[in-house]
Amino acid sequence: MVDIYVVAQELSMGKRKVLDERAMQLAEALIPALAEYALRRARDRALTLGGTVLEAIDGKLVETSVDASQRFIANLPPATPIRPGSKRLRSRGD
Repeated sequence: MVDIYVVAQELSMGKRKVLDERAMQLAEALIPALAEYALRRARDRALTLGGTVLEAIDGKLVETSVDASQRFIANLPPATPIRPGSKRLRSRGD
């Protein structure tokens, strides 16, 4: 059995060049968690450096400052529900 953490570490260090199917599935399963972690770190870093962050919170676009104050920017359109695994194609607008 392949350990998902070992695969992730090997991939990040460039040690693993060829993945079997199971290792590929485990690596792909990491993508959502890695994306969430990266977004959280980027947000925290921006706030730590004294910047502001635009965030979508409860259907509103707000600007969050380092002191945790929030300023309303705009209402956002309703979310578009998407079934997991479905494919969305963008029209060309021709």
